[in-house]
Amino acid sequence: MNTSKKIFLLGLYTIMIYALLAGEVEASQINYADLQPDNGRGCGPTNPKGCSETPENSYHRGCEREDRCREG
Repeated sequence: MNTSKKIFLLGLYTIMIYALLAGEVEASQINYADLQPDNGRGCGPTNPKGCSETPENSYHRGCEREDRCREG
């Protein structure tokens, strides 16, 4: 037998062994309620705590350009 045929048969045997050793997988169905948007979160009449006037984490550079802490 030539080399390419040996490699082909080795690959075929490997696939057959993996197919025999593979176990059954139990799959569950997707709950369509999980695919709906989250209506209870965010800012609105149902969740007033989600509304805020100021951003939670405002930008703060750490030092001013005049202090030359960064790049200069």
